Amino acid sequence: MEFRWQRIWLGVERIENKAKNEILVAFIPEAEEGKDLYDAMKFSGNGSVSFYSIGEQFKSDEKLVIQGLPALEEDRVVPLGIEAMEAGEFSFGINLLDNFSEFYEIYMHDEQNGSLTDLRNGNYAVNLEKGEYSERFSLRFIDAKVTSIEDDLALKGVSLYSTGKQMQINFADL
Repeated sequence: MEFRWQRIWLGVERIENKAKNEILVAFIPEAEEGKDLYDAMKFSGNGSVSFYSIGEQFKSDEKLVIQGLPALEEDRVVPLGIEAMEAGEFSFGINLLDNFSEFYEIYMHDEQNGSLTDLRNGNYAVNLEKGEYSERFSLRFIDAKVTSIEDDLALKGVSLYSTGKQMQINFADL
């Protein structure tokens, strides 16, 4: 069976002036965790926004426009950064998705407010002040293959317990 690269082109748009910037994250069997030939450095964005991914084993000042990572075989977090040249509303979304199973959920996580947005179902919009945000956002890939109802509920943070005629339902993070 031939393996195909899994790729996601993720974009950000400043709503007020429609300025856009895009990155590529690719999962490639031959890629390594650190810097290799599948990575490309980000030099700058445009006059409104610069969007980049951050390699976990890179120097903190190395920003990537293309990040090649080893094959996606388990859940994965990819740190993201954005430089807003001016304050405004910014919308993050998937521009193109290539060779991802429908079972992989793809989320945008905002560390500041704790939100987790399913990017397959829509964009994530946030107001940002002028500045650089290199520790606030991440892209999360979650393998959500479900083998039973119990697994599905556990993935959503729900647990069920019964004793006799009583049933207890617990919701995580409520």
